[in-house]
Amino acid sequence: MKIVLLVVDSLRADVPGFAGGTAHTPTLDRLAEQGTWFRQTHCSGSWTIPSLASMDTGAFPHRVGVCNWGHRLPEGRTSLLALLDAAGWHTHIFAPNPDWAFWGWPNRSTTGDSQDEAAMIEALRAPGDGFFLIHHWSTHLPYLTVRRPWTGLKNASDAAIAALRRHPAEMAPKLERLYLRAVRHLSEERLPRLVEAAAHGGEPVLFVITADHGEHWGECLPPGRKIRHIYDLHGRWLADPTTRVPLVFWGNAAPGTIPGGQSLGGFARGVDIGPTLAEAAGIVWPENEAHPIQGHSLLPAVFGGQPAQAEAALTVRSHNTHVPDTYPPDGKEMWRGYSLRTDHGRWTWDAVFQRTRCLEGAEPNEDILAALTREWALARDATPVAAPPPHRRHEPGPFAERMRRLGYREP
Repeated sequence: MKIVLLVVDSLRADVPGFAGGTAHTPTLDRLAEQGTWFRQTHCSGSWTIPSLASMDTGAFPHRVGVCNWGHRLPEGRTSLLALLDAAGWHTHIFAPNPDWAFWGWPNRSTTGDSQDEAAMIEALRAPGDGFFLIHHWSTHLPYLTVRRPWTGLKNASDAAIAALRRHPAEMAPKLERLYLRAVRHLSEERLPRLVEAAAHGGEPVLFVITADHGEHWGECLPPGRKIRHIYDLHGRWLADPTTRVPLVFWGNAAPGTIPGGQSLGGFARGVDIGPTLAEAAGIVWPENEAHPIQGHSLLPAVFGGQPAQAEAALTVRSHNTHVPDTYPPDGKEMWRGYSLRTDHGRWTWDAVFQRTRCLEGAEPNEDILAALTREWALARDATPVAAPPPHRRHEPGPFAERMRRLGYREP
């Protein structure tokens, strides 16, 4: 049996064709139509690293404390990767650069480059059980679908953000067109080959397709604000375009063929991914009083044709999305933004300014505000432990600097 978690960076829920979007995505649409998808799925962390950490741990970012791949997973914290490893699964992580994704994690197993399609296909076609986490990158700014060195990607991203800041009315539509082209490329060039490789040999396979966060090009900015850095496109401003992501289940495993033709309600969340895939692998997520999880398996909803269990979705924002490259050691300062999406609207609370914003027609609600401040009180106070540099090979200075400026590495 193979389980494939495909995380498409920056993919908004309203973009694919099956959700009514304008992107040309026939292959992705077919998988959604043949399988099950959730109409309301929201990331639990507002940008890549906290979001992926929440998927793996089943816990919200402020309860885990990882906001940088230099922060080790706290001791005693259960993760999907660790559970799969203990159960004898071979885990594969394909990331935009294999030297940094999850490199402070135990049980990291085999890593590879998600820009290297041939390596992914070879691994997927190999016989035997396996778990594959594929972090697809070309849908991230600057939306380049041809493999590029990191220098070119960072320079192109900086240029795009600078142009968007100077000429927002002209540049926003241009960037959106490039983004839609990158989404089409994922659906029609990359996805069919990955699906074919995973199903090679007739082994049972489960494909789960989602995103770490969404994207916008200015429409979510408060009045008077301008795009200044990458976190203004995703990470800082919490609204449906930046937190709502697709979630599609397709395949003939976990524990049987995924029902077709289903689009389900309720709120699915990033924290539900880990418990869901653990159940698909036949693993019971252990109770942990010191580090409880907030996620729930979505498989009962999928196979029962029922809404997701949660009635709301929480997304947590970190301090570095306001001031890039800064990671305060105090958890209550680090995890400063909390946004709750319900059927009635969205409430966003900033812990630094003690300020509440009600978006999308929501009325002020004291119960919601109390729930958000309670979550803030649970933010980890301990200083995250920085991991040593990876030993696989030396990182050249320019790469380390580029990742630091992107916010993926500490200064």
